[in-house]
Amino acid sequence: MALTPVAEGSSSGGGANILTAEEFAARVQIRRVHTVTDLCADGVVPGAGKIGREWRIHWPTFYAAVAGPGVPDGEVVTSRQLARYLRVDERVVRRTVAAPGTPGKLPGFQLGKTWLHAMPAVNAMAGWSQPGGEDAAVPGPPAAGPAPAKRARPGTALDFPAPVSGQAPPARSPGRSAAATARRRRLRAGPGSGPSPR
Repeated sequence: MALTPVAEGSSSGGGANILTAEEFAARVQIRRVHTVTDLCADGVVPGAGKIGREWRIHWPTFYAAVAGPGVPDGEVVTSRQLARYLRVDERVVRRTVAAPGTPGKLPGFQLGKTWLHAMPAVNAMAGWSQPGGEDAAVPGPPAAGPAPAKRARPGTALDFPAPVSGQAPPARSPGRSAAATARRRRLRAGPGSGPSPR
């Protein structure tokens, strides 16, 4: 695969956008540089090209494959890290990932056995924004709005009124709820002691 030509004087020019295999491995969190060179040789790394015996990766080309076109540069994380960020199981992330631009799917790119995700693209797809418009170095929870109002369960709103500001909340009595007591009585009575089936 040939290197992507870069116009002279363009903002995307310069050595900062051209990564060595070692720099690329660190940026996409691949432990072994040999894995990166194998993936480049297999032609699965967008923007990778060989100069003599050395591999170079054009980062903007690779990032566009991960995040989609027009997404500002940001942190690239693995499926496991994204699952921790979203507070879901990693299998949930893997089931909902697809190429950038797929409606209703988490944008990502599979590199070898690892799925990679650009945090700005994930936040944009979900409608979240980071404070200051930039992604934090370590992914944190999305910016929170006002908490949704909780619906009171029957009986709890009157039994436990809200404390007056400056006072400690009232202590709950150690007693059991009526449903829990009834359930325990049925279990103690054993099978066959309940009403007969119809």
